[in-house]
Amino acid sequence: MNRGFRLLIATDTDIEGVGGSERHIRVLARELADRGHEVRVLQLAPRVPTPRGQVGNAHFDHWPTGPVLSLGGLRRVRQLRSLIIREDFDAVLTFFESSDMIAVAAAAFCGMKALLSSRRDTGFRLSSRMVKAYRLINGRFKVIIAASAAVRDSLILTQATPGEQIRVIHNGVQLSDGGGEATRQQHRQSLQLSEGEHAFIYVGNFDEWKDHATLIRAFALLDKNSSAVLVLAGAGGCEDNCRKLAEELSVSARVRFLGSRRDVPELLRACDSFVMPSRTEGLSNALLEAMSAGLPVIATRVGGNPEVVVEGVTGELVEPGDPATLAQRMAALLAAPGRARAFGAAGRERVMAHFSMPAMVNAYEKAVWDSIAAGRGTA
Repeated sequence: MNRGFRLLIATDTDIEGVGGSERHIRVLARELADRGHEVRVLQLAPRVPTPRGQVGNAHFDHWPTGPVLSLGGLRRVRQLRSLIIREDFDAVLTFFESSDMIAVAAAAFCGMKALLSSRRDTGFRLSSRMVKAYRLINGRFKVIIAASAAVRDSLILTQATPGEQIRVIHNGVQLSDGGGEATRQQHRQSLQLSEGEHAFIYVGNFDEWKDHATLIRAFALLDKNSSAVLVLAGAGGCEDNCRKLAEELSVSARVRFLGSRRDVPELLRACDSFVMPSRTEGLSNALLEAMSAGLPVIATRVGGNPEVVVEGVTGELVEPGDPATLAQRMAALLAAPGRARAFGAAGRERVMAHFSMPAMVNAYEKAVWDSIAAGRGTA
């Protein structure tokens, strides 16, 4: 390997967004570029706040794209084909449906063989038509990266993807620097958290499948005289309904709706426990970030969550859509602060050992090199 590879990353999203997938792509591009590879990111979302710029040494551009099966989609296929040839990319890595479809079509017209696709969830949002499309195109990818074993299993089951084509690469996070007790107290003051209050936090956009409603119902079941406060960081279509639910259950005074935030590490340092009630997950960055910050966690037994949380060691797992059990687990953390601290310490150690940023980037880097070699027939 005399030089780094030239990698094109295509994504349907805005890489400056606050979601876990957006952060994942942003960090991956920056870290690979810092290792000496040339990385360019194409954002195919209809609208983004910044059409062109850099993330570290990686460059990103905006190619606004509508439906794939349209004149605009076909135009993007031609443009992407020309870009791959002109810039002499060694490999193309795609994230999400439109990017997958457009890249496969463009690669077929230009002879690009080193195609990789990263799948972030269990496919719960895919229509039957899209599942059929993936069954047709998955064979075009040299490597399909699954964010968790749960994602891998769903690819095998629903899309008939050969297991040997899939690599599980868990998300990686930077270990959070606690910053000391004084820093924590400053962050708590910014959230108006009083001494002795126990702040449960959930970081996630207000989508239906994130199921904030179950968390709010569980919080309402806690003893009204407890020290509990609920902090919700995120935005989305369900937020208004969740605010109304908190009012109906008479807990709105103890629930903090923070909206979309870019200071998640600071928020986590200010809080005491992390709760994730979602109905499905690929592998949650927010969950890993909470554990890296030393927080005990309660998460639903869905998707990749059991691959992250060791039940009874780093936190607790509950079934989705069960506010009564979730409330019991939250009350148990309130009643046993020593056990909660032990969960948090064990969770931080687990992230250090199994979900580090260097390990994730190493695995992606190897997957790209292997795809390039396989495309050249030298693997």
